[in-house]
Amino acid sequence: MRFSGTGYRIVGRFTLMEIMIVVGIILLLAGIAIPFAAKSLGRGQQAAVKLQIQSFDTAITNFRIDTGRVPRDLEELIRNPGDKNWDGPYLNKSEIPKDPWGNEYIYQVSGDHVSGYKITSYGSDGAPGGEKQAEDITN
Repeated sequence: MRFSGTGYRIVGRFTLMEIMIVVGIILLLAGIAIPFAAKSLGRGQQAAVKLQIQSFDTAITNFRIDTGRVPRDLEELIRNPGDKNWDGPYLNKSEIPKDPWGNEYIYQVSGDHVSGYKITSYGSDGAPGGEKQAEDITN
């Protein structure tokens, strides 16, 4: 406090120690919050993959109803492969979306080309196998 001609007033200054304590508290809180935020982000990305695979499943079902077979690749859902019964596009995209980690979805068709297929995202690591955020997600 300082005395002025009209009385005492408080001068708003912080000491270096007070600033260091506040910065330390902020860093401590950030250290606690960041891992929780990262975990939530990973769960959100996995949920997005599951929704995208469901969207592919719906599009493939519609494709199969029209053409009598599953597509040979996911591109057939947005571009006519030359099939006269094709009534697409079956996805509202100009290109096949990638998973939230920027990787291509793996699409595999069984030998009969009528009903069997599998769509997979390899998760955050982009490689088969893995745990938690790197876990493979399939239909």
